[in-house]
Amino acid sequence: MRALVLTSDSQRHSYFAQTVASYFNLLGVVKEGKGDYYGSNKDVSALVRAHFDALSKAEKVFFGDASWPPVPTVEVNKGGINDEDLIAWGIDLSPDIVFLFGTSILSEKWLNSFPHRIINLHLGLSPYYRGSATLFWPLANNEPECVGATIHLAEQNVDSGQILARVKPNLTVGDNFYSINYKTILHAINALPNVATRYVSGEIEPISQDLRLGKVFRKADFNENALSSALGMMGVGLTAQQLERIRVSNKCDCLS
Repeated sequence: MRALVLTSDSQRHSYFAQTVASYFNLLGVVKEGKGDYYGSNKDVSALVRAHFDALSKAEKVFFGDASWPPVPTVEVNKGGINDEDLIAWGIDLSPDIVFLFGTSILSEKWLNSFPHRIINLHLGLSPYYRGSATLFWPLANNEPECVGATIHLAEQNVDSGQILARVKPNLTVGDNFYSINYKTILHAINALPNVATRYVSGEIEPISQDLRLGKVFRKADFNENALSSALGMMGVGLTAQQLERIRVSNKCDCLS
């Protein structure tokens, strides 16, 4: 199956592209740069600065060995994913499927050019956690059972497309905020090829989301108090009692 990847430029995104290339005939990659979210927040406080530093270090632990696949690659600035010439380039490649992870919201032209063929990897259990930092907010809200990722069809309304699969990480006692974050991403990326193949073959029937559930989180929602709550809830790491709570809970599991 011929594939196109639309993603961002961090190490987790190179692992994403590398994984797609391992299972599909990858025709090309678009890498969209991110805004300087870290730079604009690192001086809020020592706690916030240490948090972003720890995130960066943990990403290197989980994805530091990943390399970009040797395929035609276009790099654009933030927002450039919807450039008309770029979309035309993607159309000319004639992919059977388009994999999306970590870019700006796609324009209608992308969506209309590949109807029901753009599969998005969203870090958060939709519809409960949509928008930005949706692996952070379940912990800030003391809902560790709601940590996970959603593989769904792309739509212009943020994280609202029909769901193909939802993925939760395999956690152990002692996992902290950062290992939970990247275990979730790793597990979701590794699950993606099988989910996509089953969808294309007709084995998976997409499920519509009830957008009355949950909420959309924005970057502006992040603050030091929420960070303190997320890190404080974890303590020194997951306890056996917290793991059991995650195992038996059906919170955030409803897809109706």
